[in-house]
Amino acid sequence: MSDSKIFSALQRHSETVEQATADCADSLERYAAHLAQAFAADQRLLLLGDGVFSHVAAITATALVHRLNYERPSLPAVAPGDAGLLAAMSAAGEGDNYFAALIKAHAASGDCVCLLAQGENAAMGNAVTAAQEIGCHTAVFACGDGRGWQQHQADIMLSVRSNAPAQQCEALVFLGHLLCELLEAELFGF
Repeated sequence: MSDSKIFSALQRHSETVEQATADCADSLERYAAHLAQAFAADQRLLLLGDGVFSHVAAITATALVHRLNYERPSLPAVAPGDAGLLAAMSAAGEGDNYFAALIKAHAASGDCVCLLAQGENAAMGNAVTAAQEIGCHTAVFACGDGRGWQQHQADIMLSVRSNAPAQQCEALVFLGHLLCELLEAELFGF
């Protein structure tokens, strides 16, 4: 692999992360402030991602529960997922309700639900609806243009404007870590 290929990939990565940060900074700060208040009120955060973004949700939850950069108390975050449930629901033709089922099983009124979505789809749309019906605060970190999400009226909407899945993941991991840093500063003064 040539140096030009490596530096070209680095440049695409940097441009995507920089653009996502510029686009999402204000919303991310508002979301961190809301989460800090929710955590102080003994609420928790459920992170759900579709496709490969389920792993990004898990990475973010791990940074919140364990730590990112500092020793500190665990924060109440979870990235529930159940491959068996997904398989059973898909076989029954109910795959579009998978995320909604996880939310109904794990969330309570006042909890926060954060969805990491490759694009607007029925399963993630149903998740927003289920979370809102329970009384959860909803956030969507969407990739692509994010226009399909307007109908769902999430409380917080962030978009990563990239059509390249690898750069979408990289930007979402960065935004997740940035969210954790903002929360650590808000809650613990780091």
